[in-house]
Amino acid sequence: MKLLDIIKSTKSIVYYARQAFKVAYRDATHYYKNSMTYKLNTEDKYLGAIALRSHVVEKGLTMPNRRYNFGEANLHELIQLCNNYITKGYNVQRTQFKTALSVIFEYKIIHNENNQIVPPTILSGIEALQNQFPNFTIANQLVLQKADVFQNGDFRCIAENRHSIRDFCGAVPMQDVISAIKLSQTAPSACNRQPLHVHIFDKKTNYKLFKKILDLQKGNRGFGENADKLLVVAADVSSYSGIAERNLMYIDGGIFTMNLLYSLHYYKIASCTLSPTLLPSSFSKEILKTNQIPISIIAIGDCPDSFLVARSTRKTIESIVHMH
Repeated sequence: MKLLDIIKSTKSIVYYARQAFKVAYRDATHYYKNSMTYKLNTEDKYLGAIALRSHVVEKGLTMPNRRYNFGEANLHELIQLCNNYITKGYNVQRTQFKTALSVIFEYKIIHNENNQIVPPTILSGIEALQNQFPNFTIANQLVLQKADVFQNGDFRCIAENRHSIRDFCGAVPMQDVISAIKLSQTAPSACNRQPLHVHIFDKKTNYKLFKKILDLQKGNRGFGENADKLLVVAADVSSYSGIAERNLMYIDGGIFTMNLLYSLHYYKIASCTLSPTLLPSSFSKEILKTNQIPISIIAIGDCPDSFLVARSTRKTIESIVHMH
């Protein structure tokens, strides 16, 4: 290799190493600052911690072979988190908080119904919360029938016929979009934290932001401008904690995005996913809150009666299934 080639190669390696370090540093500091790893200093971080603890209790209540007096340490911490949340004056009408109260109160009810004694320290904590919310309605765990849950549906039809559609020809009702988002909330998330948010940007009502997002994502040329709305799916980092969860928001976000695409298809809304291969810092505060990171951008709109889509042939099943 010539000396000039070696110099160019070295400069390239140094450049990309510096870029990688900058990105890693930015991601690490953003996660450290906005996740609940360091400290609980916002309402959303408290809700993330509460959701995490309450889900542990929730699972224990629904186990097929339920143990009584399970998870005492976890329950004690959950009660303390709820008390701190109240003391700080946070909104007690938030879903995660009300869910936590439900599972805490249900814990006591189930033990009483089965003649089981709740440890005094736990019982006093539960009763103190009950005194603060005397008229609270408990949302008990669900009892479902197999025949009802596993009804014959048309998911195969939806899955086999959903495509990325880039031929947009008109607007879609906002109510249908909201309905699709609501349906997509059936997606599972780690410990039921539900950290995903959907930001809707309507071309007619806020063209400036609509165009700004399109300009950030370079893969929509030739069709992006024809979309009616853009959906930006974002994950709230406040719901996560610890180095082991640093990438969990992308998993939760990916599952939610796929569910949203199926839901849009169900409501006959044409959609095309635009991968946001960007730094979170690319999204200004007018698009995302600082504690949120972008997961996906979805262009949506109406489509004509006849249109073309990419075949996008899938790999053979033999090439992706590995028996062990």
